[in-house]
Amino acid sequence: MKNQFKSRELAGFAPMELFALALVATGRVTSLYDFKRRLMLSQGAIQPTLKRLEGLGYIAKKSPTGALQRKELTVTALGKKILLRKWTWSLTRAVAADADTILRVVWAAAQLDTDVAKSFLAAAIEEKTRQTKQMMDEVQGFRPSNDDPDSTYRWMRLESEAERASAECRSLGAAERALESWIAQ
Repeated sequence: MKNQFKSRELAGFAPMELFALALVATGRVTSLYDFKRRLMLSQGAIQPTLKRLEGLGYIAKKSPTGALQRKELTVTALGKKILLRKWTWSLTRAVAADADTILRVVWAAAQLDTDVAKSFLAAAIEEKTRQTKQMMDEVQGFRPSNDDPDSTYRWMRLESEAERASAECRSLGAAERALESWIAQ
């Protein structure tokens, strides 16, 4: 199991790993509960990532303290070193990702370098816009056929995916404005 982690370290971070490590490094997110409460992530979404980061030695869990008995998450010296060395590599993998992944990567990047975060988000919006235009063109060029009853289903799928991508573009544009506002504070 340890060898699997070693090879992943050499490859860089998956977007969720970058997100989790960067946020624990800020000190604002110190428990599994914080990920749920502050960032609206389910335990099932974040727990495997935290386990991987702990297995790599990038985060550590301190013994529970206080009345709630929550284990406190901290970034180790190795985790800080790796985060600072590898985080920009992860950005290249996420430009064409789904909107949730893009938002996680942007927020993680914003904790480390706001200019890089803004550039990454602009590139992601540009790529998502390009993909959306391509989908819309495909929908416009596709016509259901009476000879193929399943072609109507294919058209519905294409239309739905194109509309979803269009909505993601608008949402990422709103995220870009929110990021600018947060940076300006």
